[in-house]
Amino acid sequence: TMVNLCHKYNAWLMIDEAHSVGVLGKTGRGIEEHFGMDGDTIDIKMGTLSKTIPSVGGYVAGKKELIDFLRHGSRAYIFSAALPPAQAAAANEAFKVILDEPERIERLNENTKQFIGGLKGMGFDTLLTETAIVPVLTGTDDKAFELTKRCQENDVFVLPVVSPAVQEGMSRLRATVTAAHEPSEIERAMDVIYEAGKAMGMVK
Repeated sequence: TMVNLCHKYNAWLMIDEAHSVGVLGKTGRGIEEHFGMDGDTIDIKMGTLSKTIPSVGGYVAGKKELIDFLRHGSRAYIFSAALPPAQAAAANEAFKVILDEPERIERLNENTKQFIGGLKGMGFDTLLTETAIVPVLTGTDDKAFELTKRCQENDVFVLPVVSPAVQEGMSRLRATVTAAHEPSEIERAMDVIYEAGKAMGMVK
């Protein structure tokens, strides 16, 4: 495992929870919970407050020595302002919702499985994702833009992710599933993506 490799070669293990907090794990605690990891094996845990958590900014957790170093030596931290109080409060309340309303995570997981499974069944490549932020591989930038345009024209909001943000030839559109989506809405979104992809010759 990655943990064993880190121990063997005296490397640090950093976990990026950007797409996993509030999504993966029985109680939404992310990668660590999803894979049953021992928290002591993780040297750096980082994440964003702009995806599942509807705010701005991000966080880094680790040993005191590391955090002190980042606080005094990280240009990105030193030359940025603190979160506005309202945004900090919004993030705090969102974490409370994750902990207090586990049914949202259950519903999100059901919706995510429906969406990913449906797209794969239609012939789309969603890579290895298990989270609610779902890629639909298009290959070229042009196809990503065109598929996005066709979907948005039919009221399905997706966004393109193209090079250099991803490797050339790995462009995609990105769709986000939420716990608030109804199964019928997910079905409609899949139908729109399928019809657009079929018209472009991406699927049969």
